Amino acid sequence: MAIYFFIDSKGKSSANQYTFAFENDLFSPKDVEVIVKFRLRSFLGNLRAWLKYRFKVKFVLKVREGCAPIRGSSVFYFFNSVENVRLLKNREVKHIFFGHGESNKRASLHPMYRIYDYLLVAGPYASQRLQKYSLLNQATAEQNVLDIGGAGVANVSTCNLRLLSSNSASVSGNGLMYMPTWEGGTEAENSSTLCEPQLLEFLVEAKNAFQADYIYLKPHPNIGSRLKQYKNSFASLVTKLSSKGLKVVFSENDLKLLPFVCRRNSKRLGCPEDTLQFAAAIVDVSAAETMAAKIGVPSIVLATAHSDLYAPDSYLEEKGDSIIHLDKWDSMEKCAEFAAVQASEGYQDEFMMHFQKDGNRKFYQALERVAKSD
Repeated sequence: MAIYFFIDSKGKSSANQYTFAFENDLFSPKDVEVIVKFRLRSFLGNLRAWLKYRFKVKFVLKVREGCAPIRGSSVFYFFNSVENVRLLKNREVKHIFFGHGESNKRASLHPMYRIYDYLLVAGPYASQRLQKYSLLNQATAEQNVLDIGGAGVANVSTCNLRLLSSNSASVSGNGLMYMPTWEGGTEAENSSTLCEPQLLEFLVEAKNAFQADYIYLKPHPNIGSRLKQYKNSFASLVTKLSSKGLKVVFSENDLKLLPFVCRRNSKRLGCPEDTLQFAAAIVDVSAAETMAAKIGVPSIVLATAHSDLYAPDSYLEEKGDSIIHLDKWDSMEKCAEFAAVQASEGYQDEFMMHFQKDGNRKFYQALERVAKSD
């Protein structure tokens, strides 16, 4: 069976959001042809991905239904795009939406989910969400929505880390993750907490409440691509955390989001990266929640007044206590203490189990089901 990926995204980092399928050993690059709608903004990122993984690649200026010419092949989509519709007209192939994460964002309810043959999702909540908000009925969801567990979740890299600290070259003990999302393609999809006025104080108090030695900042690569103030807010946050004497750890891949003075003053982390431990991950309403779960790190979800939570009832019953609205707390110290208690609750283990590695068993079972379908 021929396998195609179709990629149409303006994001400079869009290649990272499909190459995780190679990193997770779901596909062999030599078996995949990646069809990329040419966009100048994302061209270099896709080119670098090709140089690294050596998959077959075809850049197209105009998308036609014949771009995937082999009858009986499968086309995997990682982004919802109007251009997808042109390929979807080809009914000689199977059309499978893979996506690049599982979250309770508004974007997880895209109306295009109705037109794919199959949706591969991470965990049980996606199918329930689509039914709750009437995108799919129960019968269609049971037939077309396939849970592939942690195989559908991107990885958290702890390679090539740098440390911003005036008096230390290494870290020890537990750390705390903060994984802010970007501001979304529209304001209705904005669930970033980077501009929340209480954020800095909360992170400082959370570092104390969790007895963390350092904070690992893992920002979404698209931060600031729509609204520059979010990139500025992230840079300001890094500077202020460092000025308060906190050890700040970040990946070399995220250097471009940091102020020049922070880049200049950072140093390579002086301890083995595979020894890092995390007490918890502070995340926005985003796929970062399941990324943390995949590596066994409990999460606290920060929600804002303008970010709606599109969560199924089962999620709210299981993990609703981990959702925190900073603007509803008078004391960030007490808020952080509450977060530390919630991160240690047993429901976190139950949630993380949905996204733990299982040798990609669920993914291969899903592919078998697709292959056997008419």
